[in-house]
Formats: sequence, structure tokens, C-alpha cells
Amino acid sequence: MAQITPPVCVASYTAAGIAGAAAMKTGLRGMLFALVGFLCPFVFVYNPAILLQGTVIEIILGAAQLLIGTYFLALAVAGFFKRELPWWTRAVFFVVALGFISPDVISTVVALVVGVVLVAWITMTTKKVKTA
Repeated sequence: MAQITPPVCVASYTAAGIAGAAAMKTGLRGMLFALVGFLCPFVFVYNPAILLQGTVIEIILGAAQLLIGTYFLALAVAGFFKRELPWWTRAVFFVVALGFISPDVISTVVALVVGVVLVAWITMTTKKVKTA
């Protein structure tokens, strides 16, 4: 993570130099996109099935939980899903992603329902653009 985390972020500084962009802004944006790398170790602690410790069903459910949580975190960080997302939608997606870290089944189910409803709402309210 030192390659993308300020103030060291050698890779980000190099990319900023090549692109002619501000080094610190590039480092902070790289850190934001790598946020899942900071959150995954917490999932490992709370759910050892991610590390292939448990039954096959536990491993499959743990992997699905991490995959879906990562998807919602990516929506929160990128701020785009079929259209530009407002800040409050991104905040809800971030909280939903954090709900997948908890080992509690209730928080995971609530996070899944809220995330799916929000994705469905965005999909239904986004106008289709006709292409020529």
C-alpha cells in the first residue's frame, strides 16, 4: 500500500509526473481507489472462510459476501452507476459496503437489501440515451 498511500506513494507520484497532474491529488485519488485493500483485512478477521477455512458452503458465502461488498464500495468510490451519483447515494453505498464487513447475518442481509433497492432505483430512474 505504500506505493499508493501519501506521503510516500512512489507509483502515484510517477503517474502524476507522466500525466502532468498534481502529485498529491493523484496520490489521494489512488488511495481512494485502493480503499478496498484497506478494508479486506477486516473481512479476513471477521470471516475466516475468505481464507478458505471452513466448509465449502461457508467459503462460497464468504466469497460472495466479499464480492458484493466490494462492488458496493466501488460504486461509492467511483461515484458512477449508469449516471453520476449524488453525494448521498455514494454515502449510502459506502455504509452498505461497511455492512458486509460485519460478521452479523442481520447487518449483511440489511445491507444487501438496501444496496439492491438502491441499485434498482437508480436503474429505473435513469433515462436511456438513444444512439444514432
